[in-house]
Amino acid sequence: MERYIRFAREEDLEFILRLEQQSPAEAWSPDSVAGLLGYDGGDDEYVRFAVVMPGYGYMGISRAGDEAEVLNLIVDEKCRRQKAGYRLMMWTEDLLRLNGVERMFLEVEEDNIGAIALYRLLGYEEYNRRYSYYGPGRDAVLMKKELGE
Repeated sequence: MERYIRFAREEDLEFILRLEQQSPAEAWSPDSVAGLLGYDGGDDEYVRFAVVMPGYGYMGISRAGDEAEVLNLIVDEKCRRQKAGYRLMMWTEDLLRLNGVERMFLEVEEDNIGAIALYRLLGYEEYNRRYSYYGPGRDAVLMKKELGE
């Protein structure tokens, strides 16, 4: 399977919804995912969009001015440990940096050790927690990265 990354389109909806079912987090609704599709890479300062590595994974992003937030990052169970998540993050960070975004934020469940390791490798640092956000004793780890560094 060829690896490339692009903005997600309507024909990616079925693939993305299948990925959502693999996620340990609550799956996004079809309408929520559809709201991320169709972005063409314009220079909008306030936008929500998704990028996809067809057959491997997808990532949802929200941009507001010079900040952006990772809404979701899911790699197909069959494709984990093949650097798909790393590539999706790097591609998206580069795109956002070139378009004036200075900071990236994300939230991850503290038990998601693999994701936290990836984010730390990419230079994200924990700056806060939401205690019991995912349920009793299941904290959300809040992380950020300065893209200019």
